[in-house]
Amino acid sequence: MAAGTNGGAPVYRTYYEHGINTILVMHIDERDRRELEQPQRPRANLVITGRMPSDSIGMNRVIDGLETQGLEVIAGPGVIRP
Repeated sequence: MAAGTNGGAPVYRTYYEHGINTILVMHIDERDRRELEQPQRPRANLVITGRMPSDSIGMNRVIDGLETQGLEVIAGPGVIRP
């Protein structure tokens, strides 16, 4: 999960090819989204979360899961931790 430009379909394809099956994105160009739908990959998930849910709500669930596994997470600006 990264803010700013996302690199588009070529970057996401590379993630899939290297075993990352689920990618969370805040935004994606419609052309890139359609391109990623073409070659059906089993277990490949692209979740378009939107800006505000990612920062304030959605990312908290991801952070909670990481902390449950013993990882320390430092939330950046825009992520409001309860």
